[in-house]
Amino acid sequence: RYDVEGRAWALERYDRPSGTTYDHYFVALARDDSANYLLETTHEEVWRFEDGQRSAAWTKLPQSRDVDVSSGAGSVYVLTRAMNSPIGSLLRYRQDGRQNAGFEPGTRLMHPRQVDTADEAVYVLDRAGRRLLALDTDSGDLHEILQFQDRRAVSTFWTADDGGRMILAGRDTLYFYGEPGRQAMIEDEAAVVDGPQPHDQELLGDWRGLQVPIEGAHLTSHDFQLPGAPRHYRLGVHEGIDFYSWTAGVTVDRSTRVQAVADGVVIRAMLDYQGLTAAQNTAYAARSRELGYTPDDVLDGYRGRQVWIDHGGGLVSHYAHLGSIEPGIVEGAAVSKGQVIARVGNSGTPSSVDSQTSDVHLHLELWLGDHFVGQFMRPIEAREWLEKMLQ
Repeated sequence: RYDVEGRAWALERYDRPSGTTYDHYFVALARDDSANYLLETTHEEVWRFEDGQRSAAWTKLPQSRDVDVSSGAGSVYVLTRAMNSPIGSLLRYRQDGRQNAGFEPGTRLMHPRQVDTADEAVYVLDRAGRRLLALDTDSGDLHEILQFQDRRAVSTFWTADDGGRMILAGRDTLYFYGEPGRQAMIEDEAAVVDGPQPHDQELLGDWRGLQVPIEGAHLTSHDFQLPGAPRHYRLGVHEGIDFYSWTAGVTVDRSTRVQAVADGVVIRAMLDYQGLTAAQNTAYAARSRELGYTPDDVLDGYRGRQVWIDHGGGLVSHYAHLGSIEPGIVEGAAVSKGQVIARVGNSGTPSSVDSQTSDVHLHLELWLGDHFVGQFMRPIEAREWLEKMLQ
């Protein structure tokens, strides 16, 4: 928690268990005068804690894609998206954790992104950042629709508690609602960022139509297997997409073929890979605990046998945990979209130390410059962009 006036950080809560496959994934935080609320997407719960306390599950949510949580006006609001469609829902909960069944948004929500609560209204950003709705805090009735005439998108917004001031963040501009003469722009973008950014919608739009690397598979149904999810056992962050039998819609085993997502040139093929040993696994875990994060060399070791393909235009795909690499897939080889480059395995995973069949899956990373696609995004944003990119 940051104290703006005092310019100081304070630790409110700490829970990063190591040495375990603990799968809690907290994707949003809200705070009011009495407590803090965490939105947990793996088990679809809202957790509550007061200052200085450990949190505990407060209420169970309906099955959905969890997007955001906000607290205010005596209620807690949870923004979700349907599992297999872009339709959104806004749920209102009383302070005792029970849902208020009489609350219903006054218009259909689509591609929801964010919710924020002020004294007089609850605001919802939807249409993938192209529309902002002001809803009645008690009933959900529609008060106002705010959007740009040219339908440009914003990534996030902030409202004052009394609703008297609002700031919206665009690609390189801050917009101050109600102050038409005021804008804050980044005049020299290179001074702020270096190279392509993985959350730049204009850049991501150029990479639609990549091929899913396993025939017949779809993007994982589990947010914990998307880029940006925590990896508690190594105190790190997931940088790719996992394809497992139970979440990808097809059987994934050691005979499953891995296909190139697009035309390109092989820039790394670990033909002489040696399997992870128990000693290496122990050393990796110790280094992560000592540093408090996963260093690059340890993360590369955990990826196991890999193939990297440069597709030009700044995009590079990484295929990890491979069981084997196809003949002819060597550094410098040209490959075509859909070409079989490898077979699925579990190399590099902690499970591979004792078993060749446990935790078998494909781990795919898409990199733009120095950043993985999905970095700096909310889970729902990463999911929707990856659904557009991998077809």
